[in-house]
Amino acid sequence: MNNVTYNDATDDFSVVVKNLSEDRVLPVRKFDYVIVETGHFSVPNIPSFPGMDKFPGRVLHSHFFRNASHFKDKKVLVVGSSLSAEDIALQCVKYGAKSIVCTWKTKPIGFSFPPQITERPLLTKIEGNTIHFKDGTSTEVDDIILSTGYRYSFPFLDDDLRLKTVLSLYPVGLYKGICWTQGGKRKLLYFCSMYKPTGRWITSQESFPFQTSNPRRVTAKNGFPGNGIFLFSVQNISFCSA
Repeated sequence: MNNVTYNDATDDFSVVVKNLSEDRVLPVRKFDYVIVETGHFSVPNIPSFPGMDKFPGRVLHSHFFRNASHFKDKKVLVVGSSLSAEDIALQCVKYGAKSIVCTWKTKPIGFSFPPQITERPLLTKIEGNTIHFKDGTSTEVDDIILSTGYRYSFPFLDDDLRLKTVLSLYPVGLYKGICWTQGGKRKLLYFCSMYKPTGRWITSQESFPFQTSNPRRVTAKNGFPGNGIFLFSVQNISFCSA
């Protein structure tokens, strides 16, 4: 997917797609509606801490974590306190890491970890291999793993169509967390975390909560926008990779 633009004059979208296998941009296609289902587990959220750019060891986001054996005999800092931090900390210990420090921003994980795993409040700065924490303590580590989640990224959408937000259940501009109200005349829908289930659900005509004799006409129960799930009936669906 290269670009999506809404056309006010014709009340539709122009979509430009590139065929990667042939390295060729395909002709512009027009669509009445656009559904964004690219998920949000592809662009890592990379926080910045003073001194991190001069840290002599490895700095790795959990998105790129593949093999815990790389951290055998290492002292590792895991930044984060959610599921990926827990899993990675335990995996590293299982494969021979010397020690793991999990650092948290809002609250610790709070599990009864093996003695090799400890928790401390968020780091404040990095000096060489030394990590300084909010509680005034410090420790030395060999490597840093960032279990800091992901961010939304929709570079293929025009600015007036693009959702700009941190991870949130109710982003600003999305009615019911789905329908974009800031552009595209409410004909752009976002499903940012349910790609496979919604993809299968949308392609089933029987799943829609309304019917219309004109597949191009928006029809919703009790005005805009009905139950907030779907605003249209389907005549044609094209799937494009982002």
